[in-house]
This record gives sequence, structure tokens and C-alpha cells, in this order.
Amino acid sequence: MWLKRQFVSIVKPTQKPLQGSRRKWMDRHVQDPFVKAAKLQAYRSRAAFKLMEMDEKHKLLKNGMLVVDVGAAPGGWS
Repeated sequence: MWLKRQFVSIVKPTQKPLQGSRRKWMDRHVQDPFVKAAKLQAYRSRAAFKLMEMDEKHKLLKNGMLVVDVGAAPGGWS
């Protein structure tokens, strides 16, 4: 007997509008010049600019090195 495969689509419930401190954070985030620059330069987050600034100052990175952002917090890195 052949079993018929069923594909179930998962539908997320509609997201609630942001309120209070979440709304304020999002407003600040969207207006942040580093967030805008990261988007224009195709970086995943504004943390790229923090890493580049530290590298300019301390010469941490060398050619061929790999940097992994583990997402410690929104906009953060480890």
C-alpha cells in the first residue's frame, strides 16, 4: 500500500503591533546611521562597523581569517 505524503504549511499568526519600549527601540534602530550603512553595504548587522573599528585600532584580523558572529544580542557580537 502506497502512502500519500502530505505537506503541511506552517502559517505564523499575524504579528501584534509593537508597543511601548519595543516600538521606541525599533524607531531608534531604523533611524540609526550604522544600521542604514550596513544595509547599503550588504553587511548583516551594524556590528561589522564595530569590528572594523577595532581592527583598525588593534590590528586583530589577518588575511584569510574567518570571523563568526554568534549573535550574542541584537547588534552584539562575541
